[in-house]
Amino acid sequence: MTEPIRHRIAAVNGVELAVLEAGDPAAPPVILSHGFPESAWSWRHQLPTLAAAGYHVIAPDQRGYGGSSCPTEVAAYGIDALCDDLLALVDETGHDQAVFVGHDWGALIVWDLARLHPERVRAVAGVSVPFTFWPARPTEFLRAVMGNRFFYILYFQAVGPAERELEADLRTTLSTVLWSASGAGFEPGEPRPVEGTGFLTGLPAPPPRPWPWLSEDDLDHYVDAFAQ
Repeated sequence: MTEPIRHRIAAVNGVELAVLEAGDPAAPPVILSHGFPESAWSWRHQLPTLAAAGYHVIAPDQRGYGGSSCPTEVAAYGIDALCDDLLALVDETGHDQAVFVGHDWGALIVWDLARLHPERVRAVAGVSVPFTFWPARPTEFLRAVMGNRFFYILYFQAVGPAERELEADLRTTLSTVLWSASGAGFEPGEPRPVEGTGFLTGLPAPPPRPWPWLSEDDLDHYVDAFAQ
């Protein structure tokens, strides 16, 4: 029998996190840390499977995403706050340790969580993003490496341009980004110049849905989350 997915709001670490979870609350916890542009819904297939394997699986919309709190101060999104959110979810379970799994941007969080709080980590897994040792501040390092070539993390540093581009049509933005980052839609190409380039520039147009891994209902979940 498929384990049901439950939804709740967790008041932890000074914020409220919208959480999807499955499994026996007394079972060993697994915390799932989503990437961008995603939400807790990204783990909809893993939640019941891991619960059936005997775990209490918890997947939050992380702060700034979906139904969770969105602090306005940039400093509220530092790695200490992001790690403490996940650790507070573990504290709620009454366990001292958890397995942490992160995808994409979420992998960067759980790698640092294991580095900063090794005593709280039973195991850690990074999906698609390996552990990265930064020899300098990441933005400074990326600017030195990329030069005049476009890189989305650097594009996101200035408030305004990315918001105007990506919020113009959320459904088109999300379907384009999800398709272009998929195994079926990814098209390697030459690096683009910074000048005149946006996040969506040159990305392939997505085909009609449903796709084998994304239904119209799934896309609705993502659009609703980012609309919030």
